[in-house]
Amino acid sequence: MALAADEQYVNNLRNQLETLFRDQDEQIDEMRQVRLLQEPVPLDDELRTVAVEIRDPTITDEIQRVVATLTLNDPKLKVTPAGVDDTAINNATLREHFTEEVLKIAGAREPGIPTSQAAMDACVGDGGAWTKLLFTPDTWEARYGLKIGDYGDGDQALEKFDKATEDEKKDAGPPFIWKNVDVRSVYPLWEGSRLAEVVEVTKRPALPLLRKYGLKIEKGKILPAVSLSEVTRSAVSEVDHIEYWNDTECVYLIANGKSVKEVYRFEHGYGRVPYFFAPGLMPSFWKGRKVGWGVSQSKLWLVRFKSFVLTLIAQDAAKELGKPVGIETPDTGMPLLGPDGKPLTRMDWNIGDLYQLNSGQKFVEFPTRPITPALKELLEYVSGLIDHLDTPRVQTNIGSGMEGAGFAINQVLTEAKTKHNPFAQHYEDMLEEVTRFLWHLIKVKVREKVWVRHSLTVNGRTASEWISAGPDDLGQGVGVEWNVDPLLPSSKIIEERYWDSRVKNGTASLDQAIEAMGDNPDEVRLGRTYDRVRLSPEYQRYEMQRVFQEGNSGDIIAKVAAEIARTGTLPSNAQPPIAPTSEQQYPPARQGNPTGSGGAPNQEPAALAQGNGGNPGGAVAGEPQIPERSAAAAAGV
Repeated sequence: MALAADEQYVNNLRNQLETLFRDQDEQIDEMRQVRLLQEPVPLDDELRTVAVEIRDPTITDEIQRVVATLTLNDPKLKVTPAGVDDTAINNATLREHFTEEVLKIAGAREPGIPTSQAAMDACVGDGGAWTKLLFTPDTWEARYGLKIGDYGDGDQALEKFDKATEDEKKDAGPPFIWKNVDVRSVYPLWEGSRLAEVVEVTKRPALPLLRKYGLKIEKGKILPAVSLSEVTRSAVSEVDHIEYWNDTECVYLIANGKSVKEVYRFEHGYGRVPYFFAPGLMPSFWKGRKVGWGVSQSKLWLVRFKSFVLTLIAQDAAKELGKPVGIETPDTGMPLLGPDGKPLTRMDWNIGDLYQLNSGQKFVEFPTRPITPALKELLEYVSGLIDHLDTPRVQTNIGSGMEGAGFAINQVLTEAKTKHNPFAQHYEDMLEEVTRFLWHLIKVKVREKVWVRHSLTVNGRTASEWISAGPDDLGQGVGVEWNVDPLLPSSKIIEERYWDSRVKNGTASLDQAIEAMGDNPDEVRLGRTYDRVRLSPEYQRYEMQRVFQEGNSGDIIAKVAAEIARTGTLPSNAQPPIAPTSEQQYPPARQGNPTGSGGAPNQEPAALAQGNGGNPGGAVAGEPQIPERSAAAAAGV
């Protein structure tokens, strides 16, 4: 029988883990200080001329650029179907769209940047990202408040109840929250490769927590409060909020120094700890850590040293502005006297002031050494080292012309992807784990359909539709793969040419090329089928009918267009005595060009003869024309 984790156990575990991860916490703090340009330059006081420090922003810029690059495109999910039949393929497509939309909504529940971007920022900047996914039944409070008895009796009542239930779920959104957790506040307990327990410690304002749980702080101890006045008398401004998770339960505690108080406990029923880890750069010999290295860790000391050299040069340059000035007086001259009538030995000079010197006196500047050339050479050398670590390395012996330019571009892209790959790969692995846990929560906690809106393009227009997935849709047997693609559309052109060449040479299939470009093969095939349908004569005649009807051209046009769409010929009572063919009336339309090569609408002659749309002879707008009128006369032939 497993022992319960009481408040003393949690507090002791917290202290032990904080000691264990102290070095990693210091690493995080150092990098954040340099990134935020808050770390002082360690320059001795005797070397300081003015209170000026130059803090190099290289790390700040690099982290921002890498995070922006890796989050430029939303990560794409690819679910490998459990079979080759249409049902399995459609289920995989549903899972892809559904999961992407759920995580977008769940990751935007809290104010600030979305969880997907915040986690990437932590992975790249701090060296590790921690997120947690929680089931939030309070989101569906309105749905759970519905009672079938409120809708009467019989089958209609059940239908009304089901519809109201689904509507409430659509309005509320998915009952999940996906949070980015500050890596500085997370303390994991690993059992080999398994995450067994997690302690999360955050500093929070004391008053809201004390009010919420009815507590007070007296002489450093956390005690139950009888009234709100006792709560507000607590002089402490901040307390530690401790969140403890294991495989079965969660415990909340409040701590103030050595005083600890449990305030909430519940069994979550998740079957595992709901935290997920995406390390940054991790050598093979690092195990059981909570953070790796960020993208800028390798240049941290160089950037610090560059800031030192820049500040030293600035202090040396400041000497030129404030170097000492003396007054040279001849032996027979009169010295400058102070208010007390005695010769001045020192005086302060203000810029812009006018000073009257005695006859024979003149100002003399004390000689100062120029800025040491070695400092400038050292600065240039250190800057080169930093640039070498920061910039993709491209060979300098690339030939000229288009081939050389293409090779150079390919080298830059390859170098950038190589540098970013560890962060993208670990982030993708975390997303895969989050995805499977999300499906698990729907099956064991939600146990009914979850609705989201999915955007799609129809007839060249962006629209959205409701899609849902429930326990029956989320069975086993599928593969899950996330793709973080930092490439811009211009970079995709090179990759597209590569796959185009392989498909033409028979070394790869079209599906392989589509998947490599980050798209879904069955969606591409369906979209291309839609394109072929739109180019067919039947569809174009249908579009003409719809356009005429929307233009309010009258019932006669609708009937004629419907007959044309059904039989391909004009109705007998609308057949003109002499009617030129469409090829005589207008040249054949080019494929994909509904206006034809001559610019006139690609319509049947009789359709042109009906209504104002096909009568350039001046019919009144909205007035239908009689069917007996010939198409030739209507066209002015």
